[in-house]
Amino acid sequence: MEEEPSFVPGVSRWRADGTRLTADFGTWRGQEYELLSRRRDAEGTLCLLSRADKAPGPDWRTRKMHPNNFAETPYRHFLDVPAAEVTNILRVETTGELGRNRKVQILAEDAAGRLAVMQSSLWDESDQRRLITSYGFRPFSDSEPLSHQSVAGWIPAEPERNPDAGQQDREFLTP
Repeated sequence: MEEEPSFVPGVSRWRADGTRLTADFGTWRGQEYELLSRRRDAEGTLCLLSRADKAPGPDWRTRKMHPNNFAETPYRHFLDVPAAEVTNILRVETTGELGRNRKVQILAEDAAGRLAVMQSSLWDESDQRRLITSYGFRPFSDSEPLSHQSVAGWIPAEPERNPDAGQQDREFLTP
């Protein structure tokens, strides 16, 4: 299996069709942004977040990310703005199913259209191992038993179906 790069270019909390994925969002000056948090800080500001290759403007702060953060770009750009100027603040949690009622949280989409997903409910360890084997998913910690943690990885956005398998054994994401 091919090794997943530490950083994935073009990672976005929006799908190419404009669908929001799991994150906090708000509108500032007519444009929707991802928010670092929906809670204002002590100064009454909210922090806008951009995962683009370059900062959206000269006032944005840039931070290089740790290379082992899942579904991240190498840099994040931040801008603190008055909370009163941000409207339509909401939390979106996008979920899907990988067959047999195995729920996942959909975190991001990359430039190739793959989806970053994380197991979002208690699964049998055998199902977690299938994700590790089939898609190269990884547990969040090597020092914890697999049964005590979630696994995460990238999957194709389009359904993958095994024509020789029964309906129950088909692997695909249904948002």
